[in-house]
Amino acid sequence: MYIDGVLDNTTTGVLPANAPATAKLYIGRDDIYSPTNGYFVKGGMEEIRIYGRTLTATEVQQLLNLNN
Repeated sequence: MYIDGVLDNTTTGVLPANAPATAKLYIGRDDIYSPTNGYFVKGGMEEIRIYGRTLTATEVQQLLNLNN
């Protein structure tokens, strides 16, 4: 995950972009039935984008530069 064009976190075990998935996607909150009881992000989110592939660090930086 990139925040303001800077790599903030990585993870493993994520399905490829075109893999079949039955889980719901939540942005800014957890599933209300999860053990966290529906955690919500405190604050705002803007310019959220979802891509069908992994972007390179260069591509992320170029997108950040377009918006600044």
